[in-house]
Amino acid sequence: MENKDLPNSEELSKILESMPVSEESEEKNGRSVFKIMLGVFLTIVIIGVVWILFVKPEDSATPSSNNTVDKSNAYFIPPTERSREKSLKGKIKNTDPMYVNGKEIAYILVDNNEEKIAYLYSTSNDLNLSVGFNVEVLGVAERKQYNDMDIINVKTIKLK
Repeated sequence: MENKDLPNSEELSKILESMPVSEESEEKNGRSVFKIMLGVFLTIVIIGVVWILFVKPEDSATPSSNNTVDKSNAYFIPPTERSREKSLKGKIKNTDPMYVNGKEIAYILVDNNEEKIAYLYSTSNDLNLSVGFNVEVLGVAERKQYNDMDIINVKTIKLK
């Protein structure tokens, strides 16, 4: 069943060619395509900025929550308390009390020639009971020194 009222393809192409196309409509089409492209571009940029500012992807340069250090990228790894443990032998003597890093230091460890070895303090032992005795002290060296000598937080004292 063919409908004789409908034009065939040749007639349609002639009709379309004969229709006037204005330059104004072509400009509008070009502008609308440009606006769509600009809108898509700006949307992508805004999404990228929001992602960077608020989502913050995991960065390998930031420390992780489990406190591990990637040794290949570390410039400085502070010593652990275990690596700062010291065992020193000598005689404990009183010294003029002084405050270093908020701690009262009133004892000093000297060798047989009375040369100073280290400053001593303790939060768990009474160093006054060992004054004048030859001892071996085991403790943790503070991160800072005083007069180029270690400050030792004494954990244990052994009489020698």
